[in-house]
Amino acid sequence: MSAVNVAKIKASWDPSTKSTDITGSDEDLFSLDASKWTKIYVEFLNGDNSTYKRAFEVKKVKTQKGAESFFIRENSWFKRKIPDAWFKSHYRVALDKVLPVKDCMKRQTSTVTKSIPLKLLKGNPKGGVGIGEKLSGDKPKLQVVCFADSQAGSLNLTMESTDTPECIKAPMQIERPGHQPFMLNGVSSLSSVKAVAKTAQPVFVFDVDDTLVSEKLKEKNSRIAMLSQDRFFETEKNISRYLLDLKKSYPESKIVLLTNGFITEQKLKAIGVDREQRENLVILENNKPKSKEEEQALKKITKGERLSAYFNKYNIPHDEIIFIDDTMSCHQEIADTFYDKTVRHLFYVGATHNKEKVACNAGFCNESKLVFEDYEDITLAHNLLEQMQRFSEEVRREFIQEQREAFKKQMRQG
Repeated sequence: MSAVNVAKIKASWDPSTKSTDITGSDEDLFSLDASKWTKIYVEFLNGDNSTYKRAFEVKKVKTQKGAESFFIRENSWFKRKIPDAWFKSHYRVALDKVLPVKDCMKRQTSTVTKSIPLKLLKGNPKGGVGIGEKLSGDKPKLQVVCFADSQAGSLNLTMESTDTPECIKAPMQIERPGHQPFMLNGVSSLSSVKAVAKTAQPVFVFDVDDTLVSEKLKEKNSRIAMLSQDRFFETEKNISRYLLDLKKSYPESKIVLLTNGFITEQKLKAIGVDREQRENLVILENNKPKSKEEEQALKKITKGERLSAYFNKYNIPHDEIIFIDDTMSCHQEIADTFYDKTVRHLFYVGATHNKEKVACNAGFCNESKLVFEDYEDITLAHNLLEQMQRFSEEVRREFIQEQREAFKKQMRQG
């Protein structure tokens, strides 16, 4: 077998749930020869930063409608002869669920919709107190209300099939007592951002931490060394190229990075955003506080106030704002400030599992159950992401079944 036909991919591994997710590029996979079993090497990264490498074989398959995905089997001939009832690799089963599906034909967007009960979004995944069942400290109660075109007591998930990466949307309305209600779309991918813009010159406002960049933790209560390039990683593949394409599509628009964190330049550099690109971004970040008093003062200034100050200082038109953030309270701050403007809220949930680990490992909460009790937006994001992943798997399984039926038909015809 020629070396060019061997793909190397990287994936995460969660031993507690025996689940995985592809974290590296899948370009090598899609460049493989179609309808030919080919060896691939997968490097799994565990939560403790240890790695485990496994070899499998995959075969790229394609439907008549232009979608591509893969069958997967054990690399060992001997293991393939053992019935699954006796031997079933957890790694293979987990990979089979997340192998990507690519729509290779540029055509009109097709959508698939699934309705889910709202109660599935409100429950605590670990059996503790759920959304709206109690207040946490002095935080306002979060109420999830279904969007106007959804059925009563349910929420619609919509998957769009285009030539862009898969994205699942969940439209909803958020209401907090004493605050401005607002419409919001939970999204599984940043690929949806361009599609929601309705004007020629929108302002794109991105959060940074757990929206564009995530941070690995070395071990409980211990962060990886500040200078390590391995400390930060992309929430999605090719963030740098994504920001570049967004700027090309909207050359007159401002792309603002609005963060409560620090060292944004270092984070962007770590994920491959070069200096020229960084110069085309507006970075609004706080200076690291030197005292507890400074830290408390910074917390009183909302993202809405900081963004408004930037618009006013530089006289930036902002008739349409596309706001992408993973924290519900930040969406509320923007909604309260720009209630008289068109704001399209995208609640990004793609990095939710990493946020849960950070909250536990950094000592914010003693156990995951309390994470969901104290951070209602993490509960919502976790439940949304779980439903989105199930939905994606169902759609993918239907695609694989369609391909298998096509193979059977071809065999019968001769």
